[in-house]
Amino acid sequence: PPPPPPLPTAEENAKKAAALGVQTPSYTTLRSGPGWEIRELQPMQVVECSYERRPEGYELLGGYAQRGENSAQLAMPATAPCLMRPLARPKTMWYMLPAPHTPLDPAATPVPPPTPLADDMLACKSVEQLVVAVACFSGYAVPDVVLSARDRLIASLSEAGVELADGAAVEGLLLAQYNELFALPWARENEVWLQVRPETVAG
Repeated sequence: PPPPPPLPTAEENAKKAAALGVQTPSYTTLRSGPGWEIRELQPMQVVECSYERRPEGYELLGGYAQRGENSAQLAMPATAPCLMRPLARPKTMWYMLPAPHTPLDPAATPVPPPTPLADDMLACKSVEQLVVAVACFSGYAVPDVVLSARDRLIASLSEAGVELADGAAVEGLLLAQYNELFALPWARENEVWLQVRPETVAG
């Protein structure tokens, strides 16, 4: 198979997000290898739903965040990526909530988000600091492509002596998508995230 594409640096990602007016989670790169890196992410406030088909999840989350379907009737600025657990049962999808709910300064105290109007289908929650291994791929995030990217990442981590957290490869697998639902395949930016054991990260 072709080598995985190189990952942009945290600084490059931050500059790109700022140019697009989109907030992304802050992170520190703890270690990297060919086509992969390990990130320590800031704590996040997210809105979450279960889904069967991705457009259903996008519609629910977009209603809460972009169309103000919340107790404050507040339309929020855009964030990225959209995060999914496609192998969990039920499958779940998150949007990171923007500042001040997920502060631009990771050391700041987050402001509690407004309650979803559809509180039977949506929930806001705190996601504590994650340590994840990341690999990127482009094109459609169909199951075979996602699982192939996951398996290559697992092999690279094994060679590097980095251990996965319990359940990370299946129900814990996170798919991160940075583009709109109808973006053209060559313009789609995707990542697979696998939680790792922090004590095994040091090379």
